Amino acid sequence: LVCCAELNNFFWLNSFCLQARFLQAEDRYRLMHCYALVLFEHGYFPKARVILDESLPDLKKLETLPNVGITESLESMSVTDARADDELRIAKCLMKIGSFNDAIVLLERLTPRYRSGRIIVRLAECYYKTNEIGKAIKIYKEILSEFPYALYTLVRLLNLGIPPDEMKQTISDWTSESGHTVRDLLGAWWFDDWFDAQLEIVSRNRLTGLAHLKKAIARLKGNPLILRQLARVSRECGLMLEAVSYYEECFSVDPYDPEDADRYISLLLSLSKTSEAEAVLDHLVTHFRESVQTYAALAYCSKFWSSRKLAFGYAKMAQGLSSDPHVDGYLINGILMSERGSTETAVSLLRKALDMDRTRFEAYEALVNMFLKNGNLNEAESTLHNCMNVLGGTAPVLALCAKVLLNNNHEQQGMQTLNHALKLAPNYLPAICTLADYYIKNYDYELAEAKLTTAMSVYPSHPELIRIMRTVKWKLGKISEYRNYSKMIEETGPVSDKLSFIKCDELLGLFAAEDSKGIGGKENFSKNDSFENASSSTRDDQSSELARFWSEMSRLSKIIAASTKVD
Repeated sequence: LVCCAELNNFFWLNSFCLQARFLQAEDRYRLMHCYALVLFEHGYFPKARVILDESLPDLKKLETLPNVGITESLESMSVTDARADDELRIAKCLMKIGSFNDAIVLLERLTPRYRSGRIIVRLAECYYKTNEIGKAIKIYKEILSEFPYALYTLVRLLNLGIPPDEMKQTISDWTSESGHTVRDLLGAWWFDDWFDAQLEIVSRNRLTGLAHLKKAIARLKGNPLILRQLARVSRECGLMLEAVSYYEECFSVDPYDPEDADRYISLLLSLSKTSEAEAVLDHLVTHFRESVQTYAALAYCSKFWSSRKLAFGYAKMAQGLSSDPHVDGYLINGILMSERGSTETAVSLLRKALDMDRTRFEAYEALVNMFLKNGNLNEAESTLHNCMNVLGGTAPVLALCAKVLLNNNHEQQGMQTLNHALKLAPNYLPAICTLADYYIKNYDYELAEAKLTTAMSVYPSHPELIRIMRTVKWKLGKISEYRNYSKMIEETGPVSDKLSFIKCDELLGLFAAEDSKGIGGKENFSKNDSFENASSSTRDDQSSELARFWSEMSRLSKIIAASTKVD
């Protein structure tokens, strides 16, 4: 009660806890856990872990207390002991920041004494996240024996690879024994659509599953579990703007669960929605300072703004501990490594990401693009085959397939596949860019212009579309429009594309000034730096600016040379 009353007075709490040594073991343990809980819920994770460790001696003294009976039904059991409830809340906080092994330690201490569904379903989730699949399945089946219409459990069993037909038969057995339908048992009329969606998704029919999810959310508005899945599946289907809309609604109703926040930011950046991405990042940094999701989000943002050095640092931390790996950390690190040309390391990181979540299309895409760039067509086709086996024929998968076909000079089949992808998701950007590049390669500049004009009515300021359209305008001899698109690149493109003639002059003056006074030591980023220091004080060094300068000068000289020739 004291801790709850003084939630925001950390100095007072700290001084009060210094007096804890005068309390009995149980009261001291309770107080320390309250303090740790306050710290966890306010984002002070390292300090909270120290407090938890300090409470362990008292926990050992309390382990001799008699156990609570565990024969009651999971459905009717509840956590009545306040100390256990605090430990459960702390475990949930640990899960939110990706520390699943730490959460397992707490939950395994609780389960012998409290056989509550609230506890063991989270223990199963932790086992699932740490790839202890056998333990997870054992708990899930135990839950289903007592609570056969547990939604979370059904999803997990499906994701663990239990065939949909077997699951349908199990449900049929339950309903025939009870004489009720699953809807009757649950008392919720939206359940049928939701469960049908799960069956379709694991059967690689994502568009059908998406339709069922939309029916479910129409009846159960504002459910973050369904909204988050809607966002994920929409993105997997190439419906990027729909995915943004679902994520936006999800985080408006459930802002303090960072799950998928890094995915959301990467999606926003892929659509060049920078202000929205910055708002989500600010929320993450404020409320989840040291979570793996925050590190991954910072890595995505650093990559977008061409701060590669920072991106690598954040990506490494986003991977989490070896005992608690985070898929997006491995994903962004693998993508960065592939772009740097470190093929072997990139392949290892991206395959590790797929081991953790085999539905991550971005990992397949990065691998295929890397193999194509290196001329390793067999590996590209093998990776694409694995992707199709997992995700089915979604628009992103078909667009990637078309890219492989076109790269191998199977133009007719490639174009048929690409057009099919655009039929499924007309506004899927990578497919649009691939089609425009194909038109340019075959001198069909008018077709490219028409396609890009349509796309830019949806994405009016996307840098990649502007870049391709500028090329098309030049090829068509529309110099005035070409110049307009050049200005748009300066205004909307990433940092590396913003250097104009004026900026080149400014950089020349900057380098001359720096040479005259000498360059100070570089500021370095380490794991111990705060987010505030990392984001405000770490800057690209002079060599990076100089490289960008010469790159831009080279580009501008080519434009000048080309303008003197007849196209």
